[in-house]
This record gives sequence, structure tokens and C-alpha cells, in this order.
Amino acid sequence: APAEADFQRYFKVTAPSVHQMLKTLNKLGLIEKMPGIPRSIQLLVTPQELPVLGLDQPVIITATGH
Repeated sequence: APAEADFQRYFKVTAPSVHQMLKTLNKLGLIEKMPGIPRSIQLLVTPQELPVLGLDQPVIITATGH
């Protein structure tokens, strides 16, 4: 699994931005992260459930009670 620093480099954002993004994804039930365990991020949705994004397409996430 990637580390938060990997996300930071890939998306070219700050460490606090990555941390907040991961907290939001966890709260929405899309990922699971084990506190205190490095590289423990797990995707909780299937690849088929992921949207195909283009450069000009906004990302809209709604909570579905996962």
C-alpha cells in the first residue's frame, strides 16, 4: 500500500492535504487505514465502482453508508 508521502508526491500537494483526503475517504467508507501501521491503506470498493476521470471532470463523492 502507498504511504501518505507517496500520495503527496504523486498529486503534488501538501502533507496536510493528503492527510485530510485520506481522513475523508476513510469517513466515507471508501478506504480503511490502520492507525499506527505504515502503508496500511486498503481500498474498500471494487475497481468497477471507481469512476473513470478525465482532466476536466470534477470528482463528486456522496456518502452511501458503507
